[in-house]
Amino acid sequence: VLVPAALTEELLFRGYPFLVLQESAGTWPALLLTSAVFGLVHAQNPNASPAFVLVVAGAGIFLGAVRLATGSLWAAFAAHLAWNFALTGVLHAAVSGAAFPTPGYRVVDAGPDWLTGGAWGPEGGAGAVAGMLAATW
Repeated sequence: VLVPAALTEELLFRGYPFLVLQESAGTWPALLLTSAVFGLVHAQNPNASPAFVLVVAGAGIFLGAVRLATGSLWAAFAAHLAWNFALTGVLHAAVSGAAFPTPGYRVVDAGPDWLTGGAWGPEGGAGAVAGMLAATW
């Protein structure tokens, strides 16, 4: 489930459409527009809120920065897949609001939703935002 989802999203948001926008409008407009649409597409996910959509748009900027820094769509795909796998496969936490069956253990957050991500999962919290900002920097 994780591989086709991450690959499809990278092809749609950091693949050909990104390159066309980059050539026609410039790097920053391409990065910001594709990241905004990436966030909005996730608005239909379970437990979505405007704050979580904004965080996902920030993740789009992070993944776009990976794409730009490496010149590789595959690197952005690998980063996307690694992120989703760490949340679901290792932590057994929700990813983008979607919970997966948990075999034997799962993450139980013990803080406010703005910090932990609440029902959206850890990627919706301030810790994830701080990590993505640091990695993008």
